[in-house]
Amino acid sequence: MGNTMPQMEWDETDVLTCLKVLPEVEEFGTSYHYETRQEELTLSVRIWPHESIVAVSLSHQEATCASWTLAVRGFVRRVCDNAGERLEFCDCMIVSSRFAYMSEANPFGVAPFRHSPTMQLFIKPHIRIAFV
Repeated sequence: MGNTMPQMEWDETDVLTCLKVLPEVEEFGTSYHYETRQEELTLSVRIWPHESIVAVSLSHQEATCASWTLAVRGFVRRVCDNAGERLEFCDCMIVSSRFAYMSEANPFGVAPFRHSPTMQLFIKPHIRIAFV
């Protein structure tokens, strides 16, 4: 089991523009934490770009409703089209934890799926998460 992973392709400006909130940045840029609120919902997005890992959680009145940890084998991009403005996490796999690549099968060593799953994250008009 190897534990190598590619550095994630992303643009901090795309994420900032879409989420409309400044991140808390850990020392040396090891992680970026974005948190935005809409009414009683809180969306938390934490990006570890050097590990190609993204954690997304959605909470209602401080109780977590859903959370995912993604190994992003592709890239993160901002898209603005007829469907609306969104972030897309392309060619991603849901993994058990941030460190899954160290203790489980390495998701970065697996050839991309025939259909590359993408997580779409919308903020307007309301928070919406879709896997396509």
